[in-house]
Amino acid sequence: TMHERYLKNIKEQRNTVYDENINNKWYQINEASIQWIDGKAARIIVGIDITEVKNSERQMAISASTDLMTGIHNRQAGLDFLNYFIGDVNNSGTNFSVCYIDINDLKYVNDTYGHAKGDEYIMTFVSCVKSSTRKTDIFARLGGDEFLIILPNCRYEIAENILGIVTNKLNFINESENKMYSVSFGIMEITTETTLDPEYILSAVDSKMYYMKEEFKKNRKPLS
Repeated sequence: TMHERYLKNIKEQRNTVYDENINNKWYQINEASIQWIDGKAARIIVGIDITEVKNSERQMAISASTDLMTGIHNRQAGLDFLNYFIGDVNNSGTNFSVCYIDINDLKYVNDTYGHAKGDEYIMTFVSCVKSSTRKTDIFARLGGDEFLIILPNCRYEIAENILGIVTNKLNFINESENKMYSVSFGIMEITTETTLDPEYILSAVDSKMYYMKEEFKKNRKPLS
């Protein structure tokens, strides 16, 4: 057969397979360098359009790291980013700040007014955070009413100001829409002096949030 004659005439063949983006389309390139038995050399390049496969893979990766309700990062993605920035502190000494946030009285809203109102509360809070943070900041939902914000190259005072802006936006909504939205939060700046362990950091910043939560409970007012 033709294929058998082709193989008999080859002295050496080296294949390279790789993916390449050409004009916003992805191709799987199979490149073969061939030396025939008569000493002549040839190069064969075959490209297969795999754009749909690449797009599907990208969408799956996004879905796997996204909280379906809010569209922000999910718990696993948030923890992965935390580990990444901890490693960055180890490698380059770059500091960052971590904010652990709990939405006050979300369970009360869900139980009293229904989950639709609870979802509205969550999305209002998410919108306030997204409009107050930078594109480089990481915003993740850890689950239910708990959220994590990672602020690269950010000192404690700046992180505190950002959470102050979020709180002010919620207060503005409260005044204009007769709501009682609020959050409790803890902030921690991570430096080379910090115990660079994700469990320790989450526990420490959660404790700071819990202290604020207890203060809130002492002066709790029912949501309208």
